[in-house]
This record gives sequence, structure tokens and C-alpha cells, in this order.
Amino acid sequence: MTTITAPGVSVVDPINKEPAQAQENFKPIIREKGLGLLQEIPDDGIVEIIIPYLSKSELCNLSLVSKTLLVLSEDHSMWRQFTLNEFQGNFWYEKSWKYTYIHAWWLSKKIEKPCPFTGFSGTLYSRWSRSQFDMSLFDIPFSHIERIPAESITYEQFTEKYNKFQIPVIITGALSSWKAMTNWKLDSFLEKYGEVEFKTDQQVSHLGPHYSELYREYLQDKKEGKDLSKYDEHRKEGNIKIKFQNYANYMKHNQDENPIYVFDSKFAERDVRLLDEYEIPQLFKEDFFEQCLSLDERPLFRWLVVGPARSGTQFHMDPYLTSAWNALLSGRKRWLFYPMSHVSEDLEEAIEEMKSAEQEMIQEKLQFEKQIKTKLLHEGKINKIYEDEFEIKDNAQPVPSYVPCSEPIQWLTNEYYEALNQGRRPWECVQYPGDLIFVPSTWWHMVLNLDDTFAVTQNFCDSSNVHLVYSDLVKRSPRMAKLLRRGLQRIGKLDLIRPYLSEEEYKDAVEKANETDDIEMKDSCNK
Repeated sequence: MTTITAPGVSVVDPINKEPAQAQENFKPIIREKGLGLLQEIPDDGIVEIIIPYLSKSELCNLSLVSKTLLVLSEDHSMWRQFTLNEFQGNFWYEKSWKYTYIHAWWLSKKIEKPCPFTGFSGTLYSRWSRSQFDMSLFDIPFSHIERIPAESITYEQFTEKYNKFQIPVIITGALSSWKAMTNWKLDSFLEKYGEVEFKTDQQVSHLGPHYSELYREYLQDKKEGKDLSKYDEHRKEGNIKIKFQNYANYMKHNQDENPIYVFDSKFAERDVRLLDEYEIPQLFKEDFFEQCLSLDERPLFRWLVVGPARSGTQFHMDPYLTSAWNALLSGRKRWLFYPMSHVSEDLEEAIEEMKSAEQEMIQEKLQFEKQIKTKLLHEGKINKIYEDEFEIKDNAQPVPSYVPCSEPIQWLTNEYYEALNQGRRPWECVQYPGDLIFVPSTWWHMVLNLDDTFAVTQNFCDSSNVHLVYSDLVKRSPRMAKLLRRGLQRIGKLDLIRPYLSEEEYKDAVEKANETDDIEMKDSCNK
């Protein structure tokens, strides 16, 4: 008899119990009896491929078929997406995501009687177990990254030893004068910014497997080569924003394997007081994006980052091959680094698979921008279209900035050990409150929060990485590449990228360094 370990139907609420006590409420479920012919499909296949194509009503019907299907239809991540799609940031997290959804739905209908659902929804044991890990087990007593006191290194020394050669390093004691060292802890931050809405890493996804009829229609039209523009309004509609008081409650009580993360690039616009609580460290003052581009033209460059234990980011490379600094105000972060040319096999495969997809996304984005600008031209809102803004001259595929891979806590419990066996161990370290970490250009990195954490991070383009940034820009954003080379000529730094310029591009930069293109498109789009 084959069994899976999963929460039983009559499980009592384990939230207020220790993990060991909660495990006593788990009992085996018979797959053969509960799944019938579906027993040949692994649990992951059912949960990740079949069930997500069902609507909420279909899921409820499915859960009545057997105890096994009841368990498999109560996956936390699925009900989290239901909740976020329907209520976005307007929810109050309680017990589990299914419980939260039902109660939020009940309140949205303004039903006066109390909600009858009082049970605890479970998920497959493996996912549940990862959400119950003691995070101290992920702490490490060593560091592959050098730690240096701020008072012991000058800007010139930092540049020559670390920045010039793109080597990560941790600077300690550099944040002691920041107000954020005191104010950016959960209770004090909640008291001051509780009413402020911040952007999370989660998106509304109306066009996805959880909306089965619409998604099936979309797939069929795509297969038949039909015009898909009618689905535009159902595509991803931006990241979900949530009031910090709601998020703080979620941070305290969530049971997610991969919790929701506040990752907000517009935090200064939401509350300008936040800018007064930290400053750009002296080691990272040079930034050509700031010097060469206007605030409207420069890419996103700073983020408020808040997350509970178990949250974090998958392996990624910072946008446009920029470097970054990350200042941690509270909690601990475990970092994993890989240089571009030496990664684990699973990451290497994911990077190769993503290269073509990344190039296609860039082309689609440029075509979309061209359509918008053409429309604005016809409406008389701009005077000219520059064709070179939409042409990628370098046919080489850019390094993808993001690759689909396991979430941090899952990667560390599975692929990490495979990487060790491959002889491809990442560089690792733990960042502590008050630590400032330098994340160099071209390094893949993953972050796992070991505690509730508050941090601020900023990306930059300087003398040490501008040649890398420019080489990436010409493959992603011809317009921004043009603005950067003109700006570099304006401030006398064009020689830093001279070997990467054609004669035509060099001449354009020299002749038009002090000219600005028509940027009304951006202003019009914002209006």
C-alpha cells in the first residue's frame, strides 16, 4: 500500500502548537483508493499541473471526491493566489490561505452571520514541513565573503581591492548614524508607517491557470494564431500593494513556505520620510545613471525590502548588470553568490533555457513601446520617432537577469547538496543588522531571510562596471544606451566605453551630448 503523509481531514488548528505536536495530527492517506487511475501521476504533477486549471467551485467539488483529493486541493500557494487575485492587499491573514480566502469572501458579501468555516487547511507534507523549519538551522558559522570594518577602508582602497575586480565584500559598522537602525524594526516601523501601502513581489494574475475558462480560451486562440490583444487587460496588472499594518499581521502569523515579500522601488513616493532615515554610503557615491540621466529616464534603482523568515529571492542578477549595495537594518540574511561563469548545474540549465525567452521578451517590449509612441505621434503629442530606439543592433543574447529556479528554502534543502556534489559550491555568508554588503556586477545571488528583516538596497553604474552596463543596455534598451553614452560624453567619461562604440555611436555622443530627446512619451503615458 502506497501512502503519502499529509494533514488529515479533521486536523485541529496547529498554529498555536509546536511543530512536533502538530505532526501528531498527520496521518497516512491511501493514494490508490483516493486517486483511482490518477494514482499513476506523482503528487507534484497533480498539484502543479492538473489542479491549477480548476476554478474555485471545481476545486470544492473535487475535494468532495476523496480525502486524498481534499488534501491535494488545499495547497497553500493556490489559495494564496485566489486571495491575492480577488482581494489584492485588502485581506487580514488568519490561520491559512484557504481560511483567509473564505473569511475575506464572507466579509466581502457583508453577511452578518459568522463564517461557518473554522477548520485548518493543510497541504502536502513536504511543503508544510518546509514552512515549519527552525530557521536557526540555516545559519552558518563561516563566511566566504570578507568582513571589513567601515573605519578601516577608504574609498580608494575599496575601489582598488573590491569594486575594480567585482568582488563581494561586507562592510561592518557603516550604518551606525542612520535613523533607520532604530526605526526600521517591526513595531516601530508599524507605528510610523502602518497606513502606508507598499508594493509586494506578488502580482494579480487574472490570465492564468486559476481562471480556467479564460485561460483555456486564451490558449486555444494562441494555438490558432488569433489576435490576442483582447486579453491584454487580463494579463499581469502590476504588483499588489498592501497597507503595512496588514502586512505586519501577515509577517507575524504566516505559515507560508515562501512568504510574500515587500519589494518596493517607489517607497520614497509613498512616504518621503523614509528617505530621511538613511543615506547613500560614501563608498557608493559615484553613479552615472544619476549623473547622466534625468529621474524620469533612469531605470528603477532603489528598493525598500521587508520580509519575514523564509522569504527571499531566487537566483538573479541585478538589472542591466549594475552593481548594488544592500544595507540590513534588522534581522539576518543568508546570501549565496555565484560568479557568472561558475554556477550549479540546475542554474546553468535554467540560464540556457531562459536566453531565447529573454530575447523574445525584449523584442516584444520594444515593439509595444513603438506602438505607443506611434500612437502619440499620430495624436500630435510628440514630434518624432527615433527608429534606432527600437532596433537591437547586437544579435548576441543578453544574460537573463532572472531564471526560473527553486525558491531559496527549497533550493537550500535540495539543489544545494547536489551543487556540493558537483564541486560547484556557492560563496556564502550571513549578513547581520548594521552590515552593508557589496553585490558586484555579473554575480548571480540568492537571499534567504533567517528572521523578520528590514533592508534598503540601491543599484548603481560607476567607473568599475559602466562597460558591463553599457554592453547589456545595447541589447535591452537602445534608447537608454544612447542617453547614457551622451551623458558620459557630457561629464567627460565617454572613454570608459569607447571600445564598445561604433564610429556612428561615438560621433552621435560627441555631437549631441548636450541635447535631449523628446521624452513626452513617458510623460503622456504617466498621465
